[in-house]
Amino acid sequence: MDQEFLLSLSDLVTTLNQESDEGALVVVEGRRDVRALSMLGFRGESLMLCNNHSVLDLVEKAVNYKKVILLFDFDRTGRYLTRKAISLLERRSKIDLNCRRRLRMASHGRIRYIEELGRFHEHLSSFYR
Repeated sequence: MDQEFLLSLSDLVTTLNQESDEGALVVVEGRRDVRALSMLGFRGESLMLCNNHSVLDLVEKAVNYKKVILLFDFDRTGRYLTRKAISLLERRSKIDLNCRRRLRMASHGRIRYIEELGRFHEHLSSFYR
């Protein structure tokens, strides 16, 4: 396993936890994404957009948070949801795409779906031993 990627992934989860502690909401597509992030150590609040929530629900909920971190998949649906959320939130909330960009760069495009991150759980835990 690429140690540089594991370190980047660990830093990403640390950032997500810090941002969440400071009042950010992490938005993902679904339950598997939340589970994968949790397996890696994310403990903050998240919103699953595709589990009975719409982009309009996100707009309503976002006003209660200091920042909204969009962490959608890198497929066609994820890109669409990112554009849609940005267009609806840009004047209402601070939007953060940095974590999404960092993940894309660290994985060199090999990670397409956030749920895939769960498979690095054991690698990441052994990385710290």
